[in-house]
Amino acid sequence: MKLQNILLPENGTDISEALFFQPDQTNPHAVWMNREENCMVFQQNAFCSFSTYFNSFSGAKWKKYTNISEPELKLSLKGRFRVVLVKSRKNPIEDIEEPDSLVISSQEIFAPEVREFTFPCTGAFEFTSTAFELYSLQENSCFYGGSYEAEIPENELNDVRIALNICTFKREKFVLRNLAILKKAILENPESELHAHLKCYIQDNGSTLPLDEINSEYVQIVQNKNTGGAGGFTRGLIEILKGKEKFAATHALMMDDDIVIFPEALFRTYTMLRCRKAEYAEAFIGGAMLRLDSSTVQHESGAEWNAGALKSLRTNIDLRELSSCIENEEDIYSEYNAWWYCCTPMSVITPENLPMPIFIRGDDLEYGLRNMKNLILLNGICVWHEPFENKYSSFLNYYIYRNMLYVNSLHFNWVPARKTTSLLFQHVLREILYFRYLNVELLLRGVRDYLKGVDFLLNTDGAALHQEIMAAGYKAIPEEPGMDLGGCMGYTVAHQNESESFVHRLYRVVTFNGLLLPAKRVRKKVCVPMANCKVRMFFRAGAVYHYDASTGKYFLTKRSVLKSLWCLCRLLATMAQLHLTYWRKKKTFKKQSKKLMNMEFWNKYLDLNPETQEIQ
Repeated sequence: MKLQNILLPENGTDISEALFFQPDQTNPHAVWMNREENCMVFQQNAFCSFSTYFNSFSGAKWKKYTNISEPELKLSLKGRFRVVLVKSRKNPIEDIEEPDSLVISSQEIFAPEVREFTFPCTGAFEFTSTAFELYSLQENSCFYGGSYEAEIPENELNDVRIALNICTFKREKFVLRNLAILKKAILENPESELHAHLKCYIQDNGSTLPLDEINSEYVQIVQNKNTGGAGGFTRGLIEILKGKEKFAATHALMMDDDIVIFPEALFRTYTMLRCRKAEYAEAFIGGAMLRLDSSTVQHESGAEWNAGALKSLRTNIDLRELSSCIENEEDIYSEYNAWWYCCTPMSVITPENLPMPIFIRGDDLEYGLRNMKNLILLNGICVWHEPFENKYSSFLNYYIYRNMLYVNSLHFNWVPARKTTSLLFQHVLREILYFRYLNVELLLRGVRDYLKGVDFLLNTDGAALHQEIMAAGYKAIPEEPGMDLGGCMGYTVAHQNESESFVHRLYRVVTFNGLLLPAKRVRKKVCVPMANCKVRMFFRAGAVYHYDASTGKYFLTKRSVLKSLWCLCRLLATMAQLHLTYWRKKKTFKKQSKKLMNMEFWNKYLDLNPETQEIQ
């Protein structure tokens, strides 16, 4: 049985070749891609390693989670090569970063025409990673691809059908692009192992996709009320449950609409599930997120919630390095996987166990905390996404803190009121010092709505509420000609990076970052990054342009001592209310929360006709 394909870089993508193969850096042009024949061409004496993120085999994980026999490597080659199989693991000597690698075998082959060769991966289960190296012994030798395969008894294979659950809102370009990729590789390709084992459920929260043009046997699009990611993904789960007679899904794969993905990620998910041991029947399979602006850098592979102190795991590691790939394959404690790519067993998805209606920011982590027992992460199962630090939306201040209170009430009951109010104080104080007074009101409104308990979510129209929240925040507008906010921001950032003396820092603290002093004449107007500004940038500023260089948009805030004092008074009053009622409110919320997780509630919330939701 084929477990994973050897991937070669596709034409037209910006994904670094170093994730696929790595030639000898002393002569990197001795190996190149022939796009016409879709093969790699080697000069004589050229070398290339495939101990890479996409093309190494995770032997230790396949042994742990599946019933496969020892794997073998199959390669399609033409010409003369020396093929070397290598297994690697983390170096047992702590001070040495270089992986501990051993040669499994070294074999010379010759093929005047394209021929498939098989190489046993002896001892692959004993090490973290197994891969191969090619040494060309003849000019214009060619490598056409290959795969890792293994035997498994037919009666131990699992029946797997994956329902791909995508929620989208006015991102037609991304959805249509990914759908075209999936149609070509899987949905309309009878030779694909996933053909007839994958169906796409797309929930269109913006009602902008052409239903008649896209709907087919294996693609279903429904127009959905704009109830955020939580409402869109839940509508997808409802449709999957409702349609189980036509497509009896065993797993629901939640996936973002604006990502870049290779179909191979779905194939590796499928084969892992097919071979999975019975003891991991309810395991989730997660996909890592890599950065679109730096395709070899991993943003996150699993995460810990930590009662609100969110920690992305295996973050900012460079996957061009073998040591990073090996580190990436070590199982570590993870509390959830984000829904940019998260495959969930349908055994946990029932009409009485649906996500929470918290619109955005927290629906995936709450559902993971509630249901995830094991998370399987595997090199090569990933997506690329725009990094979040480059995004800024004022209205999110309402959801982030409010939803943290909801999640902690359900899953982190031990968090004391003191810590909760302290975190609120930090959030609000930061926004005051940024002169973002509208954000302060959004944060405090989120707390007030949390204190209203389950009834608030039961009786609130999520779409209408979101419109109110959107209107209550700051609106970015296009930069006008001649403003040169980019140049102004560059000066501010450069100044921010200069070292600050202890005396000056103390001076800022004592003067409330200069709010108790008049604005400096030279700092009447300052420009800061919208998403990554620092308090020091606002010292004695009069007005501040919050600028997003990627979109050329900005919004303006102005300092006001009276507004700052008013916000502080509102903050202290809200903190007191939260502190005095916190234990009672979260206990009541947890007790009543099941009212928000069932089909009856969601039918009403999404304005669905319950008579059409015939789910057993």
